[in-house]
Amino acid sequence: MIDVVKRLSLGVLLIAAASAVLLVADLDRRTGGKPAAVWVPRIAVIQHANTPPLTKASRASLKAWPPAATPTGRTSSSSASTRKGI
Repeated sequence: MIDVVKRLSLGVLLIAAASAVLLVADLDRRTGGKPAAVWVPRIAVIQHANTPPLTKASRASLKAWPPAATPTGRTSSSSASTRKGI
C-alpha cells in the first residue's frame, strides 16, 4: 500500500502544481463573477466547399444562434467571407 502511495504521489503533486500555475496565470482575466463589458463572443464557420446549399446552411446556423446562449447583456459578432479560386 505504501508503494502505491509513493508511486502516485509524484503524479498527484505535478497535477496540483500545474493547476496552481494555471489558476495564478489566469488571475488577471478573472472578474470575480462580474461580466466583462468589452468581451463579445465571436463565431466562426468554416465551409469546405462553396456550394449554395452549404452557404445557405451556414448562414442559417448563424442566424439561429440563440441570444440566450450568450451571457446576459452581450451580443455575438459574426461575419462571412468567401474565397474563390484558391
